[in-house]
Amino acid sequence: MNKSPTQRVEALTDGVFAIVMTLLVLELSIPVISGTSSGTLLTHRLIEMWPKYLSYVVSFLVLGLWWLYHHGVFENIKRVDGRLLYYNLFFLMFVSLVPFSASLVAEYWREGTSALIYGINMLLCFLQLNAISLYAAKKRLIAVEPDAAYVKSERRAQIRILLLIVFAILISFINSVISLLLWGLMSGFYILAILVNREGLQARKSKS
Repeated sequence: MNKSPTQRVEALTDGVFAIVMTLLVLELSIPVISGTSSGTLLTHRLIEMWPKYLSYVVSFLVLGLWWLYHHGVFENIKRVDGRLLYYNLFFLMFVSLVPFSASLVAEYWREGTSALIYGINMLLCFLQLNAISLYAAKKRLIAVEPDAAYVKSERRAQIRILLLIVFAILISFINSVISLLLWGLMSGFYILAILVNREGLQARKSKS
């Protein structure tokens, strides 16, 4: 069966996310211990790798949030045009940069510059996602027009996320680890909120 244009876009996006999320784990290389090794030395080396663990978990959560957000947007898109395809390709370009920025902040976690680059990378992902959503609504590429209350609620949520992103970027000038933790907390909270909201919608649909 031939896939529709929207299904092909989602399939490409899912594939890119799968590859990018897998690439994150490659940063967690096994410590090399030369000579006579001991369990204590191995434990010490593993503990020293904590910035890499933190970067991996946080980046995986943020990518999970962007994937859920993208999935939610395309659930209501009935058709695509050339410009929407370009917007989606640029979004995937920024998503593909995440393993690089995650590796950078893991290796140079004491440097504010690495956390700043990481934050800008995530900001570009967020802005491009919103560009996709706004363009689809403007060009009436969506299947169902949302009501005014829903639009207002979504705008407030997007503004809150944007403010949190800007705050995390500003914190990177002070402490890169705290900035990274903020990314993780924000992503975990919104992933949970999205999943809970989705379960609530499915429950209401099954009752009606």
